[in-house]
Amino acid sequence: MKKYFLTVATIVLFAVGFAASDEEGSSSNESSATQTEQKQEMQSDQNQESEKELKEREKQEKVKKVAEIAYKKGYEMRMSTRELINAESSAHMEYTIRYGKEPEEEQSKERWNVFLENYKKGFSDAADKIMEKINSEDF
Repeated sequence: MKKYFLTVATIVLFAVGFAASDEEGSSSNESSATQTEQKQEMQSDQNQESEKELKEREKQEKVKKVAEIAYKKGYEMRMSTRELINAESSAHMEYTIRYGKEPEEEQSKERWNVFLENYKKGFSDAADKIMEKINSEDF
């Protein structure tokens, strides 16, 4: 009887040990699932941030391109004529021709402001260069 009792007791101990380890394994599976979800959320947040950064970079590049074009057009316009012309009306005409839109439209307000500012700067720089040239010709 002692043999059977010890055998049954050993089997019961192993069964309890296996059951306990299964519970720990399932709880660790649950915690690893939670960790996986947290990692996925973090990756999703990082992807959203990187998308925002990418869009912001693209926007800055577009603004820079518009600024360069506007400066060049303003500079060329002033250098090509000796007449007194208004920089803003000239910029308005150039903008409308280039983009096929009126600058007052809601979607193009920001682009118009960048265009106008840089067009005037190019226009002014060209006028300064003309004045330098005129002044250097004086004796």
